[in-house]
Amino acid sequence: MTDIRTSRLLLHAIDVAEAERIVARSAGPADAWADDFPFEGDVGAVGVFLRATASHGEQRPFGYYRITRLTDGRAIGGVGFKGQPDGGIVEIGYGLAPAARGDGFAAEAVIALLSVAADHGIVKVIADTTLDNIASQRTLMRAGFGLVSTDAELHYYEVLLDTSEGRRGPMDQPVDLAAALARVEEPWSPRTVATLNDYDIRVVKTKGEFTRHSHPETDEVFLVLNGSLTICLDDGDVTLGPGQLYVVPRGVHHQPVSVDGAEVVLIEPSTTVNTGDTPSELTAERRPG
Repeated sequence: MTDIRTSRLLLHAIDVAEAERIVARSAGPADAWADDFPFEGDVGAVGVFLRATASHGEQRPFGYYRITRLTDGRAIGGVGFKGQPDGGIVEIGYGLAPAARGDGFAAEAVIALLSVAADHGIVKVIADTTLDNIASQRTLMRAGFGLVSTDAELHYYEVLLDTSEGRRGPMDQPVDLAAALARVEEPWSPRTVATLNDYDIRVVKTKGEFTRHSHPETDEVFLVLNGSLTICLDDGDVTLGPGQLYVVPRGVHHQPVSVDGAEVVLIEPSTTVNTGDTPSELTAERRPG
């Protein structure tokens, strides 16, 4: 099967031989593993993959994908499907070795896995996390999932996929930003209107004060179309009017404020959560416009 490549990762659909090496924690001559790979989560997930293969035959493309970091070529975790699709719906799981956590790799891998699901006609992908696993919850939200229900033990998430032919091909029509903004009802609820490589182009209406936050992993572009937006920084405020643009550097705390409201274009990686490192009631999942 063809490997899936993102800006920082390579996803490889493992076969039975590689799965057996992972479960045995015994790397082969061609395997390149991080020092803490595989961890318990990998061993458990790959064990499920092996049992499913033994009982029901070939699982790929709905199997387990080894996540390899491109910078050093080392395996750092896995992402995969928890069984074959049922009625156009499939469940996923994911995990990273401890040393690889905190850099957005999990969300990047999940987004890549969603492309596999969409390519094979899946219309809904589901996932769950324990109530105390904040990092996993943020991963799902970065990947575009929305919380649909909660019980005594778990949060349940889902994302609906666009399976239309050519969804990631060349744009056949220009994007009407005014029309996209007209569909946005709530302030601080960004909508993705286009993608550029691994980046989203988003539109958002602003009104009042937003959460003070930073994005440790990325810069963020603000381009005001209408109205006025002030970006409050520790070193002073930056006020933007129509046609003006500002780039907030990665790691810089900022608080967007718009007393009278504004319409804004944002450009940032697809995995970026609007509230960055400070989740709040204004945190929004990734949504198409």
